[in-house]
Amino acid sequence: KDDLQVGDIVFWKPGLTNRRFPRPGTAGIITRVFPVPVKDTSRTEAGSPYFNEDLTVAVGILDNDGDFVEFTYDGQRLQRVDPSQVVGKHSGFACDGCGAQDFTGIRFHCRECDDFDLCAKCHESGATPGSHETSHEMDAIEPCSPELLRERLALFQEPSCFQPGDIVQWKPGL
Repeated sequence: KDDLQVGDIVFWKPGLTNRRFPRPGTAGIITRVFPVPVKDTSRTEAGSPYFNEDLTVAVGILDNDGDFVEFTYDGQRLQRVDPSQVVGKHSGFACDGCGAQDFTGIRFHCRECDDFDLCAKCHESGATPGSHETSHEMDAIEPCSPELLRERLALFQEPSCFQPGDIVQWKPGL
C-alpha cells in the first residue's frame, strides 16, 4: 500500500514510467489519495497508459504551458522526495536561442511558434532564431518549485459553490 499523502512532492521511481507523465525529471504534488483503488474503465485496451492498473493517487504537475493539471496514477510508481531536490529547472526544455538545456529562471514560451522557448537571457536580448519574431506574444512561465506546486494545490483545493446557470472560468494557473 502506498503511504503517499496529499501535499507530498513526488518523482517517478527510478526505471518506472508512464506514457502520460510529462517530461523526465518533472516533479508533482499529490492532490488526492483514493480510499480504494479506481480503474479508468475507458482505458480497457492493451497499450493504454494504464491498462488494468489500479489508480491510487492523483498528481498535480505544471504542464508545458505552466498550467497546473492533474493526472491519476498507480502510486506505487511514485516516490516521495525531499522538496530540496526540486531545483526549479525547466526539465526537458532547451532554449531555442542559446541551446541551454534544463535551464533555471523564467522560460518564455511563444504563443505563435510551434514548440519555441527562450531562456530569460535570450528573451531579454531579443533573440529571433528561425521564424520567430520579436513581435510574437510570449508567455512567461515559472520553473517548477515546491512553493509553486503548493501554491497551485491550495488554489486547486479552494472550495467553490456553483449554482445552475452560473458563468464560470478556470482559476488562474489551473
